[in-house]
Amino acid sequence: MALDTPISRAGPHAALVLTLLTLAACQSAPRSTFGYMQEVRSGRMEVAGDYNTVSGDGGRSCHQQRLPTVTIVEPPRHGTLSVAAAPKPLRATGHSPFSGCHGQTFLSQVVHYRSAPGYRGDDRAVYRVRYVDGQSDTYEKLFRVR
Repeated sequence: MALDTPISRAGPHAALVLTLLTLAACQSAPRSTFGYMQEVRSGRMEVAGDYNTVSGDGGRSCHQQRLPTVTIVEPPRHGTLSVAAAPKPLRATGHSPFSGCHGQTFLSQVVHYRSAPGYRGDDRAVYRVRYVDGQSDTYEKLFRVR
């Protein structure tokens, strides 16, 4: 799963963080974010995103924090979104302050999309992720169902 870019962000330092995320998004086109389609198979459950909070020094010390809350703002018209906590390996590489934690498994809120059986075409959903520090990100997810 590629880096997600929120369509809106609220919380402390939101403008600076959004600017940095926008610059990061320009460097590599994400697979499933605002303006990009995620290709999915009809009737099959697919991961739309996963979100967690990790603290520590980013190297030897990485600690799970309380999970963020995911709220569905606009459900898909031709399928369903579901949210469940599940263990996922952390994807943090390159210049990330948590690159030393890359590959370690942490509990995440995983958002799944499943189209209606037999549906083929495009679908869209919007959901909000609220972190324990009060920051919230809103994601628009676009799906091309095959």
